[in-house]
Amino acid sequence: MTGGRIVGPDTVRFDRLLPGTVEDVWDLLIRPEHLAKWMAEVTLDAAVGGKVVLRWTLYHDPDTGEDAEVSLGTIVRFEPPRLISYTWNEPSTDPRAQGRSTSLVTFHLSPLGTGFS
Repeated sequence: MTGGRIVGPDTVRFDRLLPGTVEDVWDLLIRPEHLAKWMAEVTLDAAVGGKVVLRWTLYHDPDTGEDAEVSLGTIVRFEPPRLISYTWNEPSTDPRAQGRSTSLVTFHLSPLGTGFS
């Protein structure tokens, strides 16, 4: 597995070729029971404008004693079973961000031979 490519001043792109169908991977991107296995505990309202809550349980904050970091976001594009795009906020070291910064994460699925990307 390779790292991402910088494709813009604030954009990193990761391409992956995975086995299965687009529908199989779509389930991995929107079903909380699957997301918890590879990313974070997630609650999402699967529609444009829907809320996204990501609870990163591998995180431990020594200052607060909390065992999870929570990121909140909003779904901005939802085109089943090909594309989901949502924001999430995260801790920021930039004082202008008032403690949080916002990222936009997009998953775009397309068939490619016997797999998809």
